Amino acid sequence: MTATGTDLFAERYRAIAARDARFDGQFFTAVHTTRIYCRPSCPARTPRPENVTFYLTSAAAHEAGYRACKRCLPEAAPGTPAWNLRRDLAGRAMRLLADGVVDREGVAGLAGRLGYSPRHVHRLLVAELGAGPLALARAQRAQTARALLAGTDLRLADVAFAAGFGSIRQFNDTVQDVFATTPGALRGAATRVRAGRRGQAAHDRAAHNRAAHDRAAHDEAAHDEAARAPVPAPNRGPARDPGPARGEAPRGAGAAESLRGADGGDGLRGPDGADGLQGADGHDHGPGHAPARPADGERAHPARVLPRAETTVRLALRLPVRAPFDAPGIFAFLAARAMDGVESASLDPSALRYARTLTLPHGPAALEVTATPTVSPEPGPRRAGCAATRQAWTLRLRVELTSLADVAAAVARARRLLDLDADPVAVDTALAVDAALAPLVAATPGIRVPGAVDPHELVLRAIVGQQISVAAARTHLSRLAARLGTPYASGFAGLTTLFPSPATIAAGVPVADPGSPAASDPDRPLRLPARGVSAVVGAARALADGTLAVDVGADPEALRAALTALPGVGPWTAAYVAMRVLGDPDAWLDGDVALLAGAAAAGVAPPAGLPAGRRHRDLAARAAAWAPWRSYAAMHLWRAATTPDAAPAPRPERTPHDRPLRHPRHARRTLHRRRLRRRRARVRLDRRRRGARRARPPVAAAAVGRSRRRHDGRRSGRHSGRRSGRHHGRRCGRNSARHHSRRNGRYHRRRSGRHHGRGCGRNNARHHSRRNGRHHRRHSGRHHGRR
Repeated sequence: MTATGTDLFAERYRAIAARDARFDGQFFTAVHTTRIYCRPSCPARTPRPENVTFYLTSAAAHEAGYRACKRCLPEAAPGTPAWNLRRDLAGRAMRLLADGVVDREGVAGLAGRLGYSPRHVHRLLVAELGAGPLALARAQRAQTARALLAGTDLRLADVAFAAGFGSIRQFNDTVQDVFATTPGALRGAATRVRAGRRGQAAHDRAAHNRAAHDRAAHDEAAHDEAARAPVPAPNRGPARDPGPARGEAPRGAGAAESLRGADGGDGLRGPDGADGLQGADGHDHGPGHAPARPADGERAHPARVLPRAETTVRLALRLPVRAPFDAPGIFAFLAARAMDGVESASLDPSALRYARTLTLPHGPAALEVTATPTVSPEPGPRRAGCAATRQAWTLRLRVELTSLADVAAAVARARRLLDLDADPVAVDTALAVDAALAPLVAATPGIRVPGAVDPHELVLRAIVGQQISVAAARTHLSRLAARLGTPYASGFAGLTTLFPSPATIAAGVPVADPGSPAASDPDRPLRLPARGVSAVVGAARALADGTLAVDVGADPEALRAALTALPGVGPWTAAYVAMRVLGDPDAWLDGDVALLAGAAAAGVAPPAGLPAGRRHRDLAARAAAWAPWRSYAAMHLWRAATTPDAAPAPRPERTPHDRPLRHPRHARRTLHRRRLRRRRARVRLDRRRRGARRARPPVAAAAVGRSRRRHDGRRSGRHSGRRSGRHHGRRCGRNSARHHSRRNGRYHRRRSGRHHGRGCGRNNARHHSRRNGRHHRRHSGRHHGRR
């Protein structure tokens, strides 16, 4: 669809004039004079504004009669982040198209998932994106085919069916229409580029070795001259070219491809360093086929072979990603929640790794993603003299598939799992406006929201962990997978089990009545309270029979309503599922304790003295300013809660005018606690004094002036104990009940408002009244001193 707004056109034209790689994949530039469409960062000469038309999708450019640029490879750009941000029909349809729904179920299946007729879906997509669902799916297949042709040694027929084409002829016609070349020529061009880079790398290594040899000889000669008589350095002659490195193809050999390219990466790259879906490995073609060697730092597992190896497909692809990318953060998030046997993770800084098993439309599979650090220029417009660099990450994906038809689905789910289609610059720019979040954004640029490879599995995992810690949820889920999961032999280390399906969980997890012996059975698959087990089983049954539909194309509001309608599922679980399954960038998990802790560490939490419900409501109101990126703000706060070093410095102390007023309920509670503490202190003091009084020698009744029974009895009006209202002072000299009564103005105890001072000299009630200005107690505004 062409851009109609003048401001939008000017903004996009400035992006292509600056060759800004941050806009790659967000729109495509079509040039009228050449009939070619490019990515915004294409190094070709910038066309004139009157010759440019912008399209949101490559399929729209195909339908308009343009072909892809062979120089910048626009099909290798990362996906469009707008599809996760948009909640309308177009965004939902694009998420389903990326998952391969049209290839498996056709346009009718896509329309059925969206809840509209095929005709209405076609009309709306053409109006919004400039192409219908068939054209969009065709562009998706062309992108997958280009990646497999350029990066793997699969046969052309295998590439056609792996990309989702129904016939070889359709495959040839699509490649010819989109890339203006044949599949064989496209692979040959990629092979020549790789061979040239390997030869250039070998030449560079030989030159480096010669230079190192010359420096060593020069240093040795200089040392000898300083130690003894100078002798001429031996003429060793020019160093010979060591030739290709071990395991590397000979120069000029284009038939045998190595896994790693000359620049340390896999396969073909764009002219600006943008990496595409590049492959490296082959698949098993049967007996006699030599498998490609593993990449550096990766272990091969020859003894652990999948069943029926002749039908198992093994591929290695390279995943394009927008920089900056917080690889340590998202890999640590997945590693903390990894289930034993189903997932495996390694957080080695030199090579991050995450692997897991999953069920794809055509059978079980496994994937492994590795991230290796590199150094690349800062993203943004290219400026002369700008040498700023940053740490970047190279992502490689290895898959084990039952069928070639699952290649596109495996790649799409891996990208969603790592949130590779996000726009990190837009997210960081919007969140950094808040002064409290700015330090967190600066400490962790390019943070991502983890997705899910299996929506049904994620729903069940969210319900299990909605009221327990992450470690406890991991233990429960690992036990559940070990008891009910399907064994799976994988070539990736640590993977042995497939997570059970909803139907298996509904049939295999017993629901016991609370208090019954079965509810406390230690051998039960899911050791949760009866209510939690009932919620998990109820959700599994709803997913199994289709009552609850959860996929990447679901409407966010409808999905939340359907989840909260289930027994035992609350708003927190619904928001968490929307955030990870749908990739909703604006989900907020109200009531999350970790968010409150992270907000406290970041200095944005409400006062600690308020009730918990009030604090959560105030934080949710504060988070409204972070829309539409509240999911990414939640990831920042979660990281601040678990990583104390990521929290900014404490905020300066507030002045008395900035301090918030105390809640009336809190003030009453504080006053009650103070009174209770004073009362307990008085009781303890009474006990100590009572014990000291009992230890004194007995006093004769004559010394008191009254009989001991009458004067010292607790019920007597003239009692010496503290519990009596008529307390007898030791130095008073007067023993009358009237003088020592609580209601009299001359009373010695502190509880009375009319306290009698020791050295006052005046004994009238008016002088010692609490309401009188001359009062001895501290509560009075005019305190009367002892003297």
